[in-house]
Amino acid sequence: MKGRVVSVNVSNRKAVRKKPVGEALVKTGLGIEGDAQASSKWHRQVSPIGKICHNTCEIYKKAGDCIMTKEGIFFKVLTGGRVREGDEIAVRIL
Repeated sequence: MKGRVVSVNVSNRKAVRKKPVGEALVKTGLGIEGDAQASSKWHRQVSPIGKICHNTCEIYKKAGDCIMTKEGIFFKVLTGGRVREGDEIAVRIL
């Protein structure tokens, strides 16, 4: 499946709003360099669209609505490199 990068956003802490950076280095098996969610220990390396939300997540608590159900899912990075807004990406369901 193919997709397109709409926005590249990072934060240096978890449970805070991410800020747009335009482009970032994505590392295989880790995630976006410098982002608080980057880790080889879990599936939350990068977030695109369509995740199922659990009840009253941090996003819901801060924004009053969980946008992740409409605008986000998590995935692991299989091939690293520089990613920019507008880039085409390949998504594999494992």
